Amino acid sequence: VAVACLTAWFATQVSDGIFALAVTSASLAASGLFPALLLGIWWKRATAVGALLGMLLGFAAGAAYVASILYGGMTPWQPLGSGGSGLPPMAAAFFGVPIGLLAIALFSQLSAPPSPERIEIIEAIRRPTPSPFFDN
Repeated sequence: VAVACLTAWFATQVSDGIFALAVTSASLAASGLFPALLLGIWWKRATAVGALLGMLLGFAAGAAYVASILYGGMTPWQPLGSGGSGLPPMAAAFFGVPIGLLAIALFSQLSAPPSPERIEIIEAIRRPTPSPFFDN
């Protein structure tokens, strides 16, 4: 309840940028969660240590980019040949997702491999099952 109230108060204070704030928050969530979801399901070698550190580092990279632009006075990064105004804070996932993927790959390789039982659980997640709601 306290978080919802704080968020509502913040939204009233930044009324002209509420859409940018919403998109930026989704980009930050993707920076932390997407790499762990992707590699956790599709790469058998992913570990809990790798996923945790990948989530933290991916989110931290995205948050650092947003904070540097909004509060640090940094100019948005300009891709070569873009000619525009650069990547806005709402594109933080551009940095966070690759860093999260690399961190998961690195730290998963440095930690003990998952047990055969855990690999079987992941394979069961990927294996489709017949649905009771549709005729097969």
